[in-house]
Amino acid sequence: GIQNGLAEGKFSEVSCVLAERLYFYLGTYETQTYKFTSVKNKLNSKFAENIGDLESQWWAADFEWRGDVALSPYGEKTVDQLTIKKSAPGGNGDIVQWIPLRGGKPHTFSVWLWSPVAKTVNLSIARHYNPVSVASKQITLSPEPTRYSVTGITPSDALYDVDIGLSTFAAGIPTTFGTEVGDTLYAWGAQLEVGDQMTGYDAKEVARPDSVRVWRPALVVLNVSMLMFVLIAIIRARTFWFQRRAGICILVIIFAAAAESLAIIPEQRFATGWMIFFWLIATTFIFMQAKESTKKHRIHS
Repeated sequence: GIQNGLAEGKFSEVSCVLAERLYFYLGTYETQTYKFTSVKNKLNSKFAENIGDLESQWWAADFEWRGDVALSPYGEKTVDQLTIKKSAPGGNGDIVQWIPLRGGKPHTFSVWLWSPVAKTVNLSIARHYNPVSVASKQITLSPEPTRYSVTGITPSDALYDVDIGLSTFAAGIPTTFGTEVGDTLYAWGAQLEVGDQMTGYDAKEVARPDSVRVWRPALVVLNVSMLMFVLIAIIRARTFWFQRRAGICILVIIFAAAAESLAIIPEQRFATGWMIFFWLIATTFIFMQAKESTKKHRIHS
């Protein structure tokens, strides 16, 4: 990071970070609110194996969670244990994660589940806002670790829920899991992938930056040209920008915002304000130059 690089005197690394962030701000732009990556497992890889941990991106209702309690089917001690704290006659307990997904594509949610006592639970995929059920299935857990899956086609680009338990999107199907306090299940290896079949589990893949934000050379040229016009405009009106309080205050605020955008983890929303400001200066300068050129042409003619 920038702070560590400056503290350790690694200025070449700092330069690389700054260059990457300028590359991000000047060469990429997405109109979509949601960010879609190239990774196979669409669930957050950092928390794919913390199913039900409230400190992760999973939300668990009426469960007591314990992590790393048993060996997984892959031989790692990363299995999660979820125990019901509050029972209900029709079952209880939900474990949910929210993920942005592209529309019009089949998606398959899979996970290893087992329980000391045979119990039924629901698996489901559903749109989070303006709820629409994409897929749901009831399964019966056994003491043997078993991988289950559910598949459906997402109707639109949106935020979606993947759900284990008494899902509200499972057509009101009651479960036997959660009918008694102390009901326990074990979960591991949650995966959400594009396709109509579950494939090999993968929680280690890292997203390629260009799969999230596509780099466009034309956009770099356009933004760099804009910044050049801004520089020329500021130099030509330097009396206002460097000697008047209003100009100095505006520049301090805008350049502080730009510096903050480069110094923190890059997100386009942080750059919007100062980029708009620079574009306003550039377009105003171009318009005034064109107006002045037209005026001179009329005088000479």
